[in-house]
Amino acid sequence: MPQEYDITLRLTTTGQVDTAYYEAKAIELRNEEIARVTKAMLQWVKGMFKFERIPHQGALFGH
Repeated sequence: MPQEYDITLRLTTTGQVDTAYYEAKAIELRNEEIARVTKAMLQWVKGMFKFERIPHQGALFGH
């Protein structure tokens, strides 16, 4: 069987699926993704509101 289809589950000592482990992993992965998306959004917002100095009128007309 190909390795990508080889599924193993973590079990508790009583033989039940370790739901606490998988819940903790899901929360960890969710937090990582939220942090990544938030960082990307902040970079996008900073790019949208990038302010540059406008030269004064004397500089525009060579005074």
